[in-house]
Amino acid sequence: MTQLTDWITAVSTLLTAPVAVFSGLAAWFTYQGAKRNTSVLTEMSLEWSPGNFLKANLSLTNLDVEKIKITSIETVFPKEVQLHKAIEKPTSSFQRIFEPDTVGAKCLPLGREVNQPGQDYYVGGQKFGENRVTISFYVRSSGLHPQQMLKLRLRYSTSSLSVRNKALLARAIIPAAPSKSADDKVSSNS
Repeated sequence: MTQLTDWITAVSTLLTAPVAVFSGLAAWFTYQGAKRNTSVLTEMSLEWSPGNFLKANLSLTNLDVEKIKITSIETVFPKEVQLHKAIEKPTSSFQRIFEPDTVGAKCLPLGREVNQPGQDYYVGGQKFGENRVTISFYVRSSGLHPQQMLKLRLRYSTSSLSVRNKALLARAIIPAAPSKSADDKVSSNS
């Protein structure tokens, strides 16, 4: 009888080990997939500005445990879209006014760093080192239509020992162009 129980114990141990390895691998792959999908959150808002430009404000929130560096933004759809840097216009007031750069490109190099959560600090009442950053730029194309989807690819890398270049998509729906007011229509007809 003891030989039978020894065989049952050996066989059950032999069958339990592969099941444990398989469930451990499945849990690891699930964790990696969830981490990849939620490590960087993107929000993009678009609004029309003078000169047939769309002003884009792209907000990135880093939820990863390591700092990331945004290397570039490039157009995915529509293909004919040109991206322009937002250049701060000098003013006499304290208001910050941006205008689009004259040179447009399909890919906009950035080099902006976004810290991991919990790395913010205050100096003189100002907050630095946040895990959220907003990037402003302009989009121009003659083929943009209201309710059309604008897709941009963000390329970024992590600051770990093994630098890995990653990419994610940012999407936004193009808003309707502002209509002329009734006063503008009357003055243009006279």
